[in-house]
Formats: sequence, C-alpha cells, structure tokens
Amino acid sequence: MDIGYFQELIELAHRLNYREAAARLNMSQSALSKHVKALETEYGVRLFDRDRNSVALTPAGVMLVDYAQQIWSAYEKSKSATAASQQSRPIMIAGLVESPDENRTMGEVMHYVSSRGISRQVRMRSAGSMSASEQVEALHDGVIDCFIGYELMPFNGQDGVRCERLCELPLDIIVEAGSALASRSSLRYADMAGATFVHLAGPNFTPTWRLIESLLVGAGVPFTAKPVPTSSIYDYIDMNLAGCLLVMPRRREYERVDEIYPKIALVPVDEPNFRLGLDVAFLEGNADESLECLVEALRHCYSALFD
Repeated sequence: MDIGYFQELIELAHRLNYREAAARLNMSQSALSKHVKALETEYGVRLFDRDRNSVALTPAGVMLVDYAQQIWSAYEKSKSATAASQQSRPIMIAGLVESPDENRTMGEVMHYVSSRGISRQVRMRSAGSMSASEQVEALHDGVIDCFIGYELMPFNGQDGVRCERLCELPLDIIVEAGSALASRSSLRYADMAGATFVHLAGPNFTPTWRLIESLLVGAGVPFTAKPVPTSSIYDYIDMNLAGCLLVMPRRREYERVDEIYPKIALVPVDEPNFRLGLDVAFLEGNADESLECLVEALRHCYSALFD
C-alpha cells in the first residue's frame, strides 16, 4: 500500500465526489477507486457507501480519515525535516580530489559554490582504494554524495546513478630528459609505435591505465606495458624510465615538471582523441540545488584548467 493513498482518501472524504477528487489529484477515477478498494482490503472495512447519486463515509471511514490526516501530516513534516537536515549536512565528495593540485582546484570549487549563495559546505573524503563500482555502492550507502573519476558514463542510469561529463583531459607523455623524444614539441601516435609504456600498478592507478591502454589499442598503436607497483602518483618523479614512456592526464602541476625535475621531460600529445573524460557521478534522487550547483562549479573550474 502506498502512503499516498491516505492523501487520496482525505481528498475524496472532503469532496465526496470521485470525479472532482480524481481531477484535483490529477489521476483517473478508476485509479482512485482502485486505491480506495486497496485501503478497504488493508483495513478489512468498507470506507464509503456509494450509489448512483451520492457518496458518503461509513463510520469506519470517518475514523480512518481522522487517522489518515494525522499520518499524512506527520509524513509531510518528516519530509520537511529530512530536507532541512540534508541542507545542513555537508556534501561529501571523493575520487580525484586528493592531490595538491586537486586541493587547489577544490578550493576554487568551494569558492564558486559559496559565491552562488549555497549554504551547504563541501567536504573532501578519501576514496582510498575503492574502484568505480565500489564508489557507486558508497553513493547508495550515503558514505559519499558524489565522486569524480575518469570515464564514468557507463554507470549513468544504473540504479539511480546520474553521471555528467565535466571536461576532456588531454594526455601527455613523460620521458627521460636525455631521450630523443624529450626534445620534441609534441608527439603523434606514430611516435609511440613500438614503445614500452609504464603501467603504474595499484588499486588507484590500474583502472586509469586500462583506459589509456584501450585508447592506444583503439588507435592501432603497437606497444608493450611494464607494470610498476606504486602507491603514489608522484613516484614518477624519481622513477628510472629507462626508455619507457609514462602517460599522464594533463594537470596544472605537471606544466613545469621538466624544469623542477631535471631527470624527466613532459611532451604533449598532438592527437585530438588521446584524452580521458573526467566525469562526476551522484544519485539522481539527491540532486538538490546545492548538489546541482556543485556539479556546475566542478565543470566550470576543471574546464578552466584546459581552455
């Protein structure tokens, strides 16, 4: 039985006219009649006496209408109270928000949200080693409200999850400073043919490598992969690449990496499709004004990094 049946009962009891009550409730008379019968079955009593000319409440109907009004009032108050508590609770965001560069971006995101008059605070939570599918579960569990990740669109529409594209991230190549490629202003797919790519291996990195791997395969680039276990994205700084190539999604913090770390050099890739989609995922049912504003802020701030 749907709790909305109580609202329908109250409306019908007020009007004592199925046609008028159904019109007021924006439903068909047959549906209203079906729901009244469901209530009668649930309570085991007749609620209305009805003939061709009139509709009247039975004594049991009068009693149930009184309870229905109390139940419906409590239901409406509970919705208002929970909505108010939701508005006072911080929005928890996880995923690609944990590096120093991401922290700077998230600071800009929070300023953007605040400037739009949104009172809910935004808090970052570590995603740890959760996979994308595990983070979807965390959405349903209420542990996080939204998360940022690469190529999340396949989850869109699954179990109430809504995904939106924030921006497309170009991919760059990190090479040894003394290699022939280090002097190039940009690279094409042909320059990568036959290369050995470093696969940063670990729960937080292997999924990203799989996406990069699929791009290379889709472009017809022959290559081999060298798994290198790691727990930090910054391990590349002291890594001996030994002729291998390391693919990195472009980030503001990587722009001067070859100036700061003389052992390595960053070379952009001049291929329009060699990029990853950066997406945000959240539950459709939680998409209130504050969360919608946060998604707008994420899109604005992340897109600004690559314009």
